[in-house]
Amino acid sequence: MAHDMTATFFPGPTRKTVSSGETPSFLTFHQGREQGLVDKMRHLFSSRLDDVRSAPPSPEYALDIRSLSFSYGRKNVLQDVSLVVRPGQICGLLGPNGSGKSTLFRCCMGFLHPEKGHIHVHGVNIAHMKPSELARHVAYVPQEHKQPFPFVVRDMVLMGRSPHMEGWFRIGRTDRDAAEQAMKRIGITALADTACNQLSGGQRQLVLIARAMAQQTPLILLDEPTSALDFSNQLAVWKVLREVAEQGVAILVCCHDPNHILWFCDTAAVLSGGRIFSSGPVHTTVTEDILQHIYGPECVRISTENMDMVCPRRP
Repeated sequence: MAHDMTATFFPGPTRKTVSSGETPSFLTFHQGREQGLVDKMRHLFSSRLDDVRSAPPSPEYALDIRSLSFSYGRKNVLQDVSLVVRPGQICGLLGPNGSGKSTLFRCCMGFLHPEKGHIHVHGVNIAHMKPSELARHVAYVPQEHKQPFPFVVRDMVLMGRSPHMEGWFRIGRTDRDAAEQAMKRIGITALADTACNQLSGGQRQLVLIARAMAQQTPLILLDEPTSALDFSNQLAVWKVLREVAEQGVAILVCCHDPNHILWFCDTAAVLSGGRIFSSGPVHTTVTEDILQHIYGPECVRISTENMDMVCPRRP
C-alpha cells in the first residue's frame, strides 16, 4: 500500500516462548495493551465515541492530539498527552531518552493504536482514515532506516509520490519533477543513481528527508532527522524545513539538541515521563528551569541580543 511504501515498516509482535510461571513479553511492536482485529475495532469505535463526547476538532490545526495514552504491556509510555501544531509552524518535541517521543510519532502515523484519546489531522480522526489517505496527509521521516534492497536514491525518493499515483505505480511527469526538486533542495542530486545501501547513515537520512519532501503533504513528522548529519548538513536541513514551513506546511520534529529547537522552531513541547511537561512558544517553553528539570542542574541557557544558547555549566 502507499502508506507502507512511504514510511518505515514495523512488523507484528513476536512473543517469547515462556515456561510456566513466566510473564510473556512483547519484543518488537505492540498496539495498546492487546493486539488484533477485535482491539482495532474497539479502538475505532471508542474513538468515535470520544469524538461525540469531546469538543469538535478544529481544521485550523494541522495536528491535534487530545488526551492520548499508550502502554507497552503493563508499562505506561504516554499519559494524557495533548498537543497541537498549526499550518506554517515548526514545533520541536524535546525530552530525555525513553520519554515516549518515538512512540508518540508512531501513534500519529497509525502504527500504534492508543488506549485512550485520539489524533486529528486537519480535523479528521486518523482512526477513520485508510492508510493511503493518511499518507496523502502526513509524511514521516523515521529515526533510523535500514534499506535491505539496493534501490537507487532516485527511486527511493519517488516512493514518496506513491500516495498520489493512480493505479499501480503509474509514475507521471509531475511525480518525477517533484522527486527531482526534492533531491535538489536537500542537496543529493549527485547521489540520484547511487544504491541506498552504499550510502553512509547520514546520506541515507537525507534521502528519507527528500522522500518526505516529494510526498508533498500538509503535515510532516521527523524523528531526530539530523542526528546522523554533520554540522553543515544539519544547518542545510533546518533551512529547508523553515522554507517548507513558510509555504504553509506544519512540521513536528523530535530533536535532542535544545539549541536547534531554540534557533529554528516556532513552538516547542517538552515530554517528560510520558506527559507533556511544558508547551507553547519556543522561548517561553525551553527555559533554563525546564531544561534543568529534564537534563539536570548542569544545563544552562545563555541569552544575548542576537541568540539564545544552551550549554553546560562551567565547573
